Amino acid sequence: MALNFVIIGGGPAGNQAATYAARLGATVTMVERDVVGGAAHLWDCIPSKTMIATGGAMSFARRIEGMGLDMMKPQIDRDALRERVTGIEDRLASSITAQLQSQGIRIIKGMARLDGPNVVVAELADGSTERLAADAILVATGTRPRIPEWCHPDGERILTTRHCYPPKEIPEHLVVVGSGVTGVEFVHMFSSLGSKVTLVVSRQQVLPQKDPEVAAVLETDFLRRGVSLLKGARAISIDREGDEVVVKCDDGRIVRASHAVLAIGSVANTDGLGLEAAGVVLDRSGYVTIGQHCQSNVKHIYAAAKTSAVRIVYLEARTLKEIEYALVIMTGNKTRAFTMASDPLFSQEFRPIAELALKHRLLSASQSREYAEAGGLMSYGPNYADNYRRAAAYVDKILKGASPGDLAVEEPAKSELFING
Repeated sequence: MALNFVIIGGGPAGNQAATYAARLGATVTMVERDVVGGAAHLWDCIPSKTMIATGGAMSFARRIEGMGLDMMKPQIDRDALRERVTGIEDRLASSITAQLQSQGIRIIKGMARLDGPNVVVAELADGSTERLAADAILVATGTRPRIPEWCHPDGERILTTRHCYPPKEIPEHLVVVGSGVTGVEFVHMFSSLGSKVTLVVSRQQVLPQKDPEVAAVLETDFLRRGVSLLKGARAISIDREGDEVVVKCDDGRIVRASHAVLAIGSVANTDGLGLEAAGVVLDRSGYVTIGQHCQSNVKHIYAAAKTSAVRIVYLEARTLKEIEYALVIMTGNKTRAFTMASDPLFSQEFRPIAELALKHRLLSASQSREYAEAGGLMSYGPNYADNYRRAAAYVDKILKGASPGDLAVEEPAKSELFING
């Protein structure tokens, strides 16, 4: 009898899992709420790269005079640009759907939730429901843009990234809040399209999790483009006043512009899935904690894509050296040291370190800005292995009686370890 495999989410991870499971003989059903191919993929990644290509063409056209040709002043045809973006999205979505269906994979358009560990309920657009028995379940629902409490996007002037492909009008002056990879991508994209751009940088460099040398080159290019950088400023409110937006920062600086866009990370799409009722453990940010085979604590329920947070389990850790090694390994983009203490399988010898990591939120520079700013112990620098060895040594000192406040703190620019609070 074939295994019934239910996949919640039709993004790249869900599609790959569906394809391989079907090849191995499973009966595969996929429930997708938005678009087969993935919302983040088709509503963020693909359209942003499409618009960047358009911006690149415009930038080249502005430089064409130096090649012995007449000066060109390209203008955006917003309707044509939107048609180009949606055309690419539609072609990709239809081709992925056709491929999955050709493999015998059933696709259900609707909302999914777990009703216990072995049943998925699909809520269809017409209001009806369908109960799907499942021997194995994959949660691959991805993420959505993070929206803080102090901001209320309206899709017109105050935007999330998904409002921008393209926006209802090309901004005259755009404030980008967030200086990570997505934020700097939007700075590049809209400055190429001719917008004046201001970037709010909460740290002292753009791309705070990347090499300072790379950040410096990028900042130089931004300044050459006329981009304004507000370093050391954290946005605390974005309000609309008529046809203007007003962005206020915690250091008192205020920026008025025509538009503002949030690029401050993402949150997991795990709310409303019934995971807790099925016994699945989530971390404090709503991500499913998984092991190296993408299994949750409920062994037939898996998580993939951006829905999951990798949890490394070392049952044989006995000495500080072994504990340090465990911490060294935890450098993946989705690893959170504080999830260790929630695992009942950890040995008692390891638990004190795990609980301390939980208490002090041991984090590496590879974590997202949201977690890096949460506080606790953060080790950073070009060599992640050395960072974690150093962090583990500080944890050991704390175990022996030192408090975080007792540990020497150098300026972050001179030190690879920073204790925040």
